[in-house]
Amino acid sequence: MSFLKCRKKRLAVMLSLAVLIGNLAAAPNASILATELGEEYIAEDTTVLEPSPVPEENPGELSQEISPIPTEEAEDAPEEITPVPTEAPEITEEPEKEPTKAPEITEEPEKEPTQAPEITEEPEKEPTKAPEIMEEPAKEPTATPTPTPSPTPTIKPSAQIPTESNDARYQYLFGTDVIELTMDNRPPGYATEKEAATHMKTITVPVWKMDSKGGRYASSFKLTINEKLAKNVKAIFQEIYALDIQFPIRVLKGYGYRKVGGVGLSNSTLMSMHSFGAAIDINPWDEDNDYYLGKGNDLRDKSNPYCIPDEVIEIFERYGWYWGGEFEICADTMHFQYLGLEYLTYQDKSPFRNLNVKTSYMKGTDVRNLQQRLRELGYSVSVDGVYGKKTAEAVKKYQKKKGLKVTGTVNYKTWETIINETHDMPYAF
Repeated sequence: MSFLKCRKKRLAVMLSLAVLIGNLAAAPNASILATELGEEYIAEDTTVLEPSPVPEENPGELSQEISPIPTEEAEDAPEEITPVPTEAPEITEEPEKEPTKAPEITEEPEKEPTQAPEITEEPEKEPTKAPEIMEEPAKEPTATPTPTPSPTPTIKPSAQIPTESNDARYQYLFGTDVIELTMDNRPPGYATEKEAATHMKTITVPVWKMDSKGGRYASSFKLTINEKLAKNVKAIFQEIYALDIQFPIRVLKGYGYRKVGGVGLSNSTLMSMHSFGAAIDINPWDEDNDYYLGKGNDLRDKSNPYCIPDEVIEIFERYGWYWGGEFEICADTMHFQYLGLEYLTYQDKSPFRNLNVKTSYMKGTDVRNLQQRLRELGYSVSVDGVYGKKTAEAVKKYQKKKGLKVTGTVNYKTWETIINETHDMPYAF
């Protein structure tokens, strides 16, 4: 009985080992361990079974007890022992491949953090651009506070002159209210050039001049003006000289005893304001400081450095003077005067003849002047002073080009247009 108990215990141990080997198959090197344990155990078991000492005292009784058992347990033993080494390696071979794939999955997410710093580096460049945008608006305040012509110095009492009305101006110079100043109606004290000269004073005014390369250099001019306006005029030119633009002055004209001049005024009897020392011309005879027919026809090219700038016009106006660019009948852009602009008119006279083709051709200096201007503009006409059919045809072409009514007759509008377009040509009529 002790032998059978021992035998059963061994079988139970072997079954436990089989279960243990199966569980160990999932671990690395499980098949090897299972195999070694199985073989070692079987070898040990067989050695135990070979010397089975049976007590000799009672052999018959022992054979009855043992004989049926070995057949059942012998059959069971090989069935349970032999599958252990064979089945264990089959189970343990496949799971060994899975642990090798597992680290491959965990390695991929580790690559993503390496790309993250690349994304964070780009936003760091944006703050460097932000100060560049902030610097640009800072430049604007430095450019705005440079209004050069806006020094509004108070006019010294010595430079102040009456400006409240035109009557006050005439009273200041002549002792009379506004009158039409003509060759036949001259104010007291100005009846002759000699008499007028006694009211004049020559002053020196600072100016900028321009060299051939466009550079500026300081200089001065002597200017003869009415003595009552001398301090006022001197103050005007001191302010002009102080401008940052350094406006260059090539010619200055003040006093000059004569009647008015200009296109269409050859038959006028009006006295010029220069006759009374109450007018100044700046850069006369420059083609961009010229005389243009028609009110408001300021056709100057202001890119010309000798063209009178707005800053100069504003200074004259602040000191009580008028700019000739605002005459009713023309734009005399070189001209400034102290007395009102309303005096300059055509005196109810037509400034030009209406030229047309009649049975007898019209002749005269005005026809010759017209023909000269047509030729200057590229029209084929003879300059003979006779308004014939060829001249009339040229006029029609010009009228059509300028959008005027095509008649072949030179009326005031045609005269105004062609004279302004050729304003640098002399006007001898």
